[in-house]
Amino acid sequence: MVKDIGFMIADRFRLKEPVLYNKLLFGMEAKIAIEMVQRWGVIAAMDDGEDSAGRHRVRLMTTEELVQRACDSAQKLTEEFEKREWVLKLPEPQTKDGP
Repeated sequence: MVKDIGFMIADRFRLKEPVLYNKLLFGMEAKIAIEMVQRWGVIAAMDDGEDSAGRHRVRLMTTEELVQRACDSAQKLTEEFEKREWVLKLPEPQTKDGP
């Protein structure tokens, strides 16, 4: 379930259409952390033992490993941001007739 985006149905030009809105807003520290993860967090190499000469060997992550790492990182970042109170929880938008 997506917890950071909401939607409401709005009347626009005689049509009813969904309008998206943010439920959360990240603070400066969270934005910096996200930038760092984007730059350094998806190194696509895994330890693969040693070669016959005793040198360290690495292999590329499989697609499944890379996806799992990215999702785990996103979940952990969000949990940590909430724990540190780096997230502002926004109220739902108000319509002319009320919430």
